Amino acid sequence: MSDSHAEVQPPSKKRRAANFSEEELMILIEEVAERKAVLLGPLTSVVINKDKELAWKAVAEVINSVGVVQRNVSDIKKKWFKTTNWNFGDTCGAYFTTATVQ
Repeated sequence: MSDSHAEVQPPSKKRRAANFSEEELMILIEEVAERKAVLLGPLTSVVINKDKELAWKAVAEVINSVGVVQRNVSDIKKKWFKTTNWNFGDTCGAYFTTATVQ
């Protein structure tokens, strides 16, 4: 008699990426501060969406150059907005200003 029940594998879960290191967080803050006008400013005739994309890619390249984990732009943006408790129309709060002053 043949086994008509094939073994069912549970769907594979996406592995969780490692936490951002302290060094990666500091670099994220510094790089966003350098590009604050483009990354966090409104879209204008001077700053277009493509400029924002290129600026986030540049931030990702710098972070990936020092980190063990290769992170994509989406992960880095998500970390930035969660870390700063960003609300649209807000000014990044005290975390942004105190972390960049040294």
